[in-house]
Formats: sequence, C-alpha cells, structure tokens
Amino acid sequence: MCINNRILLSNVAASLLLMSYPIIVSAVDLDGITYLGDANEVNSTPLMLDDTSNTLIPIEITDVVNSGITISNSATLTVDSDSNDVYGIYVDNGNDGTINHSGTIDLNSTSGSAYGVLVYDGSGVNSGTISNTGDIVAEAGSDVAGIYVYDNSGSITNSGSIDLNSTDSGNTTGIVVENENSGSVTNTSNITATANNNDATGIYAGANLADANITNSSSGVITATSANSSAYGINIGDTNAGNVNNLGEISTTATFGSAAGIYVNTNDGTINNEGSIVAEGRTDTYGIYADTNNGTISHSGTIETSTTDDGTAYGIYMVNNYGTVTADGSIYAHSLNGSTYGIYSDSDNGGVINANDSISSTSTDGDATGIYIGGNNQDLTNNGTIEAHSDNSRATGIEISNSNDGTVTNVNAITVDSITNDAYGLVVGSNTGTISNSGSIDSTSTDGNAYGIYLSGTNSGLITNSDTIIVNSTNNDAYGIYVNDNMGTITNSGTITAPIALSLGSSGTFENTSTGLISGDLQASMTNVQNDGTINLASTDASSVNDFTQSATGVLGIKLNSGSDGIATYSQLVANGTVTLNAGATLNVNVQTATDYQDLLVGQQLADVISASTLTADVSTLTITDTSALLNFTPIIDGTTLDLDIVQGTSILEATQNSGVVGAYGAASVLSAYTGNNDDLNNFIDSLNTFETEEEVAQAILETTPTTIAALPTMSTQLYGAMGSIVQSYQSGGSRGLNSGDIVFGDKTLWIKPFGSYSKQKNKKGLNGFSAHSKGFGIGMDGEYARDHRAGLAFFYTNTDASTNGVSQSTELDVFTLIGYGNIPILDNKTNFLYQVGAGIQQTDSSRYISAVPTTATADYNAKSFFTQLKVAREIPLNNALSLSNELYGSYVYYKNPSYTESGAGGLNLNVQSFTTTTFIVGIEENLKYAFDSDTDFIGNIALGYDFGNTNQSVSASYAGASGTIFDTKGIDNGHWSYKAGVGVAQILQENLSLDLKYDLEGKGVDFKNHTVSAKMNWKF
Repeated sequence: MCINNRILLSNVAASLLLMSYPIIVSAVDLDGITYLGDANEVNSTPLMLDDTSNTLIPIEITDVVNSGITISNSATLTVDSDSNDVYGIYVDNGNDGTINHSGTIDLNSTSGSAYGVLVYDGSGVNSGTISNTGDIVAEAGSDVAGIYVYDNSGSITNSGSIDLNSTDSGNTTGIVVENENSGSVTNTSNITATANNNDATGIYAGANLADANITNSSSGVITATSANSSAYGINIGDTNAGNVNNLGEISTTATFGSAAGIYVNTNDGTINNEGSIVAEGRTDTYGIYADTNNGTISHSGTIETSTTDDGTAYGIYMVNNYGTVTADGSIYAHSLNGSTYGIYSDSDNGGVINANDSISSTSTDGDATGIYIGGNNQDLTNNGTIEAHSDNSRATGIEISNSNDGTVTNVNAITVDSITNDAYGLVVGSNTGTISNSGSIDSTSTDGNAYGIYLSGTNSGLITNSDTIIVNSTNNDAYGIYVNDNMGTITNSGTITAPIALSLGSSGTFENTSTGLISGDLQASMTNVQNDGTINLASTDASSVNDFTQSATGVLGIKLNSGSDGIATYSQLVANGTVTLNAGATLNVNVQTATDYQDLLVGQQLADVISASTLTADVSTLTITDTSALLNFTPIIDGTTLDLDIVQGTSILEATQNSGVVGAYGAASVLSAYTGNNDDLNNFIDSLNTFETEEEVAQAILETTPTTIAALPTMSTQLYGAMGSIVQSYQSGGSRGLNSGDIVFGDKTLWIKPFGSYSKQKNKKGLNGFSAHSKGFGIGMDGEYARDHRAGLAFFYTNTDASTNGVSQSTELDVFTLIGYGNIPILDNKTNFLYQVGAGIQQTDSSRYISAVPTTATADYNAKSFFTQLKVAREIPLNNALSLSNELYGSYVYYKNPSYTESGAGGLNLNVQSFTTTTFIVGIEENLKYAFDSDTDFIGNIALGYDFGNTNQSVSASYAGASGTIFDTKGIDNGHWSYKAGVGVAQILQENLSLDLKYDLEGKGVDFKNHTVSAKMNWKF
C-alpha cells in the first residue's frame, strides 16, 4: 500500500515477504518509509537516499506516535545531499510513544543541515520515549543534531554513539531540547560534537523545568570541539529549575573561542558534578557557569580549565550567588596570558560558598586567584587547600574586592606566590563582618610585596587568626596583616611570621592572646596593642604602636644585631601613648648575630629599647631573658624609656666546662683568654654570643679542634690488625689455614684478598667518637725456602673515609703498606714461630667545617707507621676433622703524625704539632678448624690482648690567629684490653685454587668495634 508516493509497510503479507526475501532498497527506486504512528513498527531494511531521490527522509512518521506504540529501526539509514537538509528519523506531529534506534544513521549534507532523530511540528513535543542504542553519524555544512525535539516532557536517552560535525557555519549539538525540558535527558555513552565556525554542544535545553533531569551518567562521555566559536558540554540557554548532573566525563575545546563544561544562564535548581570536566579554550573557559545562582551548585568530581592565550579560566563562575556552592572536588585553572579563578562570583555573594577540596590556580602573565567574590553578605568558607601562582601578575588565595558584611573563614591551607608581582593570602576591600583564619596562609613574592591578610579599606568588624600566617618577599615588603584603616578589632591566638607582622592604620585595637606568637615588626602607631602572648620584633628598625600593655604571660622579644663598627643595633618599641608592663612581664633579647668584638659588646647599653609618652613598669618585677649563654641584660628605667645594660654572663671556658664536652676544654681556655686583634678569631668568639645553651657553645668550639686527627692512631692500629690477620694464614708451614682459615698448598703461593670494614667509636666521657668506612685489597706471594720454613711479601692498599660524631669533620686516608712475613718451626713440626714486619705511608686529607662563622679548614700530609707481630703457635689435633691451635702473640705499632698547617679558615686554621703514639699488645689466641670434608673447612678464632703502650693520646695545636698559645685535644682512651673473634669458610675449588670467606670482629674496651668482611683467592704454582 502506498501513501503520497511512499511505501507503507503495514500489512502482514508484505512483512512475510520481507522476511522470506530480503529487499535491498536503493535511491533510484525507493523514496523512504512512512509510518502513521498508530501501530508498532520495526524497520530492519537498509535505506540509501541522495539528491536523486524524491525525499531525503528514510523514515517519516506523519502523525503523532500514539501512547503505547513503539517504532524501531535496527537498519542502516544513509542519506547524502549537496545542499538540502537530511534526516534519519523524522516525526511530524510529536511523540507520545516510543522511538527506538538501534541501527546506524549516516547523514551527510555539504551545505544543508543534518538531524539524526527529529521531533517537530512547530511545537515538536516529546512526551514519550526516544532511545538511541545504535550509531548516529552526521556531517553537514549547517546545523547538525543527533536528537532534536522542541519540548520534552518524556525521556530521551543515548546509550549508543552520537558523532556529529558541522563543517561550515552551523551549530553542532548531540541532543537538543529547543524550548523546555520537563522530563529527562540522559547520556550513558558517547556524544561527540564538532563545529568549525559555530558552537559545539553535547546536550542543549532552552530551559530545564522543576523536577526535570539532564544527566551525563557515570559511563557517559561528552566531547565538544569548536574551531572558531564556543564549545559546551551541557548548555541550558535560560533557567535551570531542575537537575543538571554530570557523573561521567565532559571535555570541551574551543581552539579560538570559549569553552564550558556545564553552562546555565540562571540556576534555580541543582547543578551537580560528580565526574570530570575539562574545558580548554583560547578565550574564557568555564568548568561550571551560572550567570545567577539561586539554587545549589555541588561539585565533588574534578574540574580542569585552561586558556591558551589571554582568556580567563574559571573553575566555577557566577555573576551573582544567592544560593549554595559546595566544592568537595578538585579545581584546577590555568592560563598562559590571562587570569585564572577557582571559584568566581562577580558581584554579590548572598548565599553560601564552601570549598572543601583543592583549588589550584596558575597563570604565566595574568592574575591567579583561588576564590573571588565581588562582595560578601553571607558565608564563604575554605575547608580545603588553595594554591595560586602567577609568574608576572598577582597571586591571591581569597579575594572579596568590595565589602565583606558576612563571614569569611579559612580553615585549611592557602598557599600563594608570585615572582614579579604581589601575593595575597586573603584580600578584602572593607570589612564590617568577620574574617577568620583557623588554617594556614603562606604568601611569597620574589620581586613584589607579599601579604597574609590585606584590607585596602576600613575594618570596622572582626579579624581573627588562630593558626598560622607566614609571609615572605625576597626583594620587597612582606606583611602578616595589613589594614589600611583599622577601626575594629584584630585578635591573634596563632602564629604570624613576617618581616612586618602588623601594618595597621587608624585607632582600632589589636590583641595578642596568651597562645599568640608574632615574629615581625609592628607598624601600628594609632592602634592599641594588648600582648598576652609573644611578640618577637624582627628587625633593628623601630616598631610603633599607640598604647602598649603587656601582661604577666606576655613576652616582648628584642633582636640584637651586629654593627659594622662594633656598636650593637637592636629592636625598639616606640609608643605614642602609654606603655604598661605588668609584674611578671618578660623581655627576651634575641642575640641574632655577633657584634665585632665581645669586649665591646659587654658594657654597652641598649638605650631606649622601649619609649613612650608614659611608661608604667617596675624593673624589679620584670623578667629578663636572652638567647645567649654568655651574656646577661639588666633593665634600667630612665623616665619614659627602658634601657638594657649588657653584662658578662658565663665565660667561654665556664660554659664549655659546664657542658661536659671535654674535647673542647683546651680550645675554650685559649678562646676565653684571647685579647688579640685577629678578625677571624674575634668574629668566631663573638658568634658564640648567639648560642642559647652552654652545650651549643661547646659544640661550636669543638668544631675548631683537631678531633678527627686525635683518632687516627686508633684507626692505624685497627688497619694493621686487619692486615696482620690476612697474611697470618701463610705462616704455618703448609697447613690448611689453621690460624685464619685460608688454605695453603706449600711451595709457592700467590694470593689476593679484597676486604671492607666498618669501625665505630662511641662518644666517651665528653669526647666525640667517630665512624670509618674502609675498603681495599691485599696481594702477596710466599714460598717454602727450606723444609717447613716459609717467607713471603705482601702489599696492601686501603682507602678510609672517617667522620667525627656530632661535628662536620672528615678525613680521607689512602694507606700503602708493605709487609714481610714468614714462619720457622721450633721444638717439633707442630710448633711454629711466626713473624710479620711492615711499614706504611698514610696520605691524609682532612676537612673541618666551622658552622658558626661559617668557613672550612683543610689540610693534606703524609703520616708514617711501623708494624711488627711475633707469635708462637702450637697445633693440637683433636680428631681427624677437628683441630685447635694455641697461640701466644705480641703486636707492636708505631705511628708518627707530622706537624702541619691548615688552610682556608684564616685565623681559625690550626697549626698542629707532630706527635707519635705506640701500641704494644700481648695476648693469647685460640684457633679452631673443622673439616666438613676433604675440600671444605669451617674456621673460627677468638683472642684477648692487653695493651702496654700509650692509650691516652692527645694532639697539641694552636690557632693561626693565636699561634703563641697551644692547647691540647684529647683522644679517647678505650683502656688496655682488646679482643677479636672471627668465623669463616675455606673451600678448595680445584687442585691448585682455593677460596675463603671471612668475617672478623675486633674491639677495644666496650666503646670501639670494627667489623671486617673479606674474600681471598689463593693460587699455588
């Protein structure tokens, strides 16, 4: 049956015919398919139409699709035209039923429009269901839409794919509700909209009415790209009174235009983002845009906006906010040349704004701001983190450009920095409400000013800080709290750190509570200050206030600084009104840097530390403290001023002796008595005034002593002990390593042994110990020159890095040693006399870092040493596998350190005198060998010795700046008893080749231990 020259497939016969014999419809002989909308219809027949056809509509429904009626297409519909509009499914008079598309719609019009599914009769109401589970692909020179209706009170769902492109001047939209949506529009799959010269939009509705829903679900992906105009993910042209939800992904890109993830003209409903929004454009970009927000904006996903030129990037944008904005998700805004804002409300905030996650705002040449509001009448709270960075313009955490009549609260963290411009933690034009920081504000600028809290106008409200404000500018001014005109109250119970902690105009009040800590100067000449906490004045410039009252819990810190002429400079507090220091009030002198000479400092007076029109204080009730272990300060009231006299506290020697740092005693006695004029020594002596405790003074002096050098004899003895154990295995007349576990085959043997060790000397009786890492190798050869008589020669190279505990002193040693050794049988063939004789050169490079000045002293020299060891050993076989060796030994080490002079530290260089030391250890040793089989031995040893040599070593030295005065630096005396123990495995690898692995522990007393691991290869030839 045909209607209007189109085929009507509505009778059973035709249906059966199609089922039995599939029909291929071509454009030359078929116009399209027409349905009345009064019966269920299913099209599975592919259709191809072009400009030679009578129609460019593959499926047309000429009347209203009745309720309960379903019309489905599962086929491929292809339409091509040069200049006409093309359609996939066209509904003339509205839809009350269901339209399902599960096939493919492929549309192409060179200069016309293209619509995948169109419901239109001048009103085009969809009150039923439109579902796309297939593919809609369309390209046209003019407008392109995947699904288009005029009004929607039903359901529109895309769970397939919509891929659209307008190549010339048209708009491209995935789903269009031209007028009003009072139903639901849902995308659960992919919508891709691309436009060349006009807008590209994922989902558009003229208005979204109450209880209506537009949703991009968690599996939904909307991608909108425009080359020369704007790109939108979801766009509500007028008012949203319903719900706009993004649970999936929205990505919008405008190459030369503006881009927005969700764009709503007026929001009276809910905008909810739980997914991700990415918007990139050349001009302005928006994550969420609402011209006026009277409803709710909820963001718990991610928003990322960026501009490639001079456009502005906004995370959430509003002209006015009278509703609620809650940002529980992250916001990132970036611009190359334009400004960036995390949350922006251009005019008024009469609602509530809560930022609970992270906001990052960065720009190269534009302003970077976390949250911006024109004016605030209600509540603005940051519970999250705000980071703002600009290279060449302002960086701001929170800004209210006009008046704050409500509450602004920072609970978490604001971090801002600008390289060439100003940085602001929190900016307000004027304040009649409350500004509260209970989190942290960190504001930094390199070349501009930096501010923690900044008010350009008048404060007649309340400003409180209960946490942390840190402000710094490298090359300009930095202010903790800056208020141009303060008529209200400012309270600090937290920490404010800035070169200028307070800069306050007019006659308000400032209270620093008992928990408040301020580090910085005060520029508040008309402000009354109450100090119950701590105020540390940061510079030697005068700070100014009106009235100043300090309670018994209050502390006023005075910074004492150096002067080039030896005259101290210091902080001062100038009050235009009255200064009241209540009983128990504390003045603390912070000795920051040294003056030129200590004797010029003691006896000076710090005049007018506090000056006022009226001074009320009793010096007998004041508490005076300082940060110097060597100085004291005495308060004097002189009319309306308070002065401090500098007096001697503890001497350098007394402080050092009280500390118990014995290693510094000798040097302290020289420094305490020094009266010379060497600048390096005087500067160091004066730097000791800056240390707060006697332990710090002594530790600083210890850095000037040759502490590591005093430990070198101990290291040398330990090295010879290790080398002696290595060569001992070749001295027992062809035995298999009874003494040390190495296998020898007799005749001639060549061996090589790499080794590594770690030594640790604990601090003892006020003397600093050391640690040393050594590595090296030994190589030797020995042979039998008569029956059971052996002799050999060994060479060792050892590199040691040693450092002193608690100070920056280090020494590198390169030790070259030659040892001759051998054995002679005595009494019988089980008793041997073993001998070793050696000498070494120790190349020493030392470095001492003196942190108080600071400077580094270095030296290099060669030390010499001599070593001999004699031993009598008797082997006792216990059975075929187990044997013991009883040994009596004597070991002698002579060490000579030459005199040397350091360089690099001027008058603090040391002239170290030469010294010698000896050790002479007599002891007994027991060696055990157990043969697992004919090729493998387990070996162990243990020894105990007594040192008859000089165990109490000291080094004499003088400062280059006081060469006539010598002081001694003691080395650690570990006593006379020493011990060693070892275990290892020896293995024959083949007839003339063997390998042994060994671990040895050596110690002296309870405070020195050395651990050595070694591997030795032996080759008989």
